Amino acid sequence: MANTLKGMKYSEKVVSFIVMFILFLAFAGCNGIQNQQKRDEDMNVIFQTGDYYDKEWDEEIGTYQGDVIPSKEIAVKVAIQIFEGMQKSSKAQNYVPQSVFYDEQDKVWIVFFGESVDKGIAGGGCSIAIQKKDGKVLRIWYGE
Repeated sequence: MANTLKGMKYSEKVVSFIVMFILFLAFAGCNGIQNQQKRDEDMNVIFQTGDYYDKEWDEEIGTYQGDVIPSKEIAVKVAIQIFEGMQKSSKAQNYVPQSVFYDEQDKVWIVFFGESVDKGIAGGGCSIAIQKKDGKVLRIWYGE
């Protein structure tokens, strides 16, 4: 390969490098898609009901102490999952996340869902308030 590069012009080397770089990105992207598919396949989770045996909800030893919803990005992702699981009117089915507000005093994220920006925001919408510390949903409400 070294002999091949010596005989090439500078512009041919640059083009070759760009082609190899694009191929590398393409393979890396395919691997990311395969990893997502693998995660989806691994979602074969066992489901059980009954009374949980270890109900020490207030135990602090071994309990995670950090913020569960530390950023606006995580707040939006969690709110989307909650919103997708809700029963909604046909109009609300089209709502998408529009804004995030962080209440500094109460440490609560409020994610607002409304009509797509290209349709304009014509009032209404749905807000989901999520506590930063533990991810507790404090309130879900629709506007007028």
